[in-house]
Amino acid sequence: MTHQHTETLTDQLFMGVIAGLRNKDDQLMTCPQPSSNPDALRDELKQSYTQLISKTAHDLRTPISAILASLYLLREAGPPERRDHYWTMLNDQIDYLIAIVNTFSTTMNWDEAQHSVEAILDLNALVKGICSVLQPIVDAKSLTLHVESTDDTLLIQGDEVRLSRALVNLVQNAVRYTPQGGTVTLRTKRDSKMVCVEVVDTGIGIPETEQAHVFDSRFRGSNLVDAEHTGHGMGLTIVKQIAKDHGGHVEVDSTLGNGSVFRLHLPCVPV
Repeated sequence: MTHQHTETLTDQLFMGVIAGLRNKDDQLMTCPQPSSNPDALRDELKQSYTQLISKTAHDLRTPISAILASLYLLREAGPPERRDHYWTMLNDQIDYLIAIVNTFSTTMNWDEAQHSVEAILDLNALVKGICSVLQPIVDAKSLTLHVESTDDTLLIQGDEVRLSRALVNLVQNAVRYTPQGGTVTLRTKRDSKMVCVEVVDTGIGIPETEQAHVFDSRFRGSNLVDAEHTGHGMGLTIVKQIAKDHGGHVEVDSTLGNGSVFRLHLPCVPV
């Protein structure tokens, strides 16, 4: 990574955060507000800033962790071809991080669907790209990552950055709660007029009585007692919202102690 590339990334991160905060402030101040209640306006603004920062921090944490893992693997790599492999992954992760920042600079927490840039996307290619970005995190934890793609062409319509974000959150969730030596598998398939991505892990699982709440904001399972499993409870909530905005839904099946299966269903585009 060149010094110039690092400066460009830093500049985009900084400007993206500033633009996002200004955008949030401008929209709040132009909305009708009860001028006789400044305390209520101050509380709403504070809450909006808190949600914005929390959500953005969650999104940035994954690619930053992947970049750090890639740098470590690059340093430890032996043959030149292995170094080239990790160098390519490192550039992919930086591109993904910049995409998040660019989206953040023009997006609001409550209306980001209005800012979506929709396109026809190849679901199998999208899944493959996400796995490439997250491979260093998987390797660093000594996990195995499998991709089982259907031979069918699966086309979907939506915002590539937001759908990537949903898949990243699902895979990151699986990696976080799967012990070393475990397996994370991504499967794609067609289901009637929908397509489906399954994220299957051999992790700690979710208590049956709590599975209905896993997509609630700030949810944390009662079996998460290890510091390694610390999270902010935002990832699956974001996945649910993105799926809904694209006319789909997300669901979970889990057995305590034997792993979980998350299924992201999205409308398919006829080939």
